[in-house]
Amino acid sequence: MSRPSVDSYDVVVVGAGPAGSVAACELGYDFDVLLIDRGNLPQSKPCGGLLCEESIEIVKDWDGVADSLTSPSRVKLGYLDFDNQKTIRTDREFWNIDRRVFSSWLLNRLPERVTVLSQSVLREV
Repeated sequence: MSRPSVDSYDVVVVGAGPAGSVAACELGYDFDVLLIDRGNLPQSKPCGGLLCEESIEIVKDWDGVADSLTSPSRVKLGYLDFDNQKTIRTDREFWNIDRRVFSSWLLNRLPERVTVLSQSVLREV
């Protein structure tokens, strides 16, 4: 199978993580977009996934996002400063997501004008 030329697209987004997938989704309504990622998709990360308040604000009203939440669905974090023996509490709330489910959900939202290539890298020629 031949790879598409980047010249065939208006926009190339490198990285299909949350930021890249959302960017490709939003741009894909008006432009032909190539979304590439060097890993397998949907992404499965060994670490948990937390969405900060700014990210929540973007996706909170999108249909189906709640399906990617895991238990506990909302968390507040604090910081431990071992050097000064302090615990710093924060009022920021995060959504706790299953990263693979969230990645799959984002990829399924992409408009038809977005082409996705996994296990790919962009190289200068």
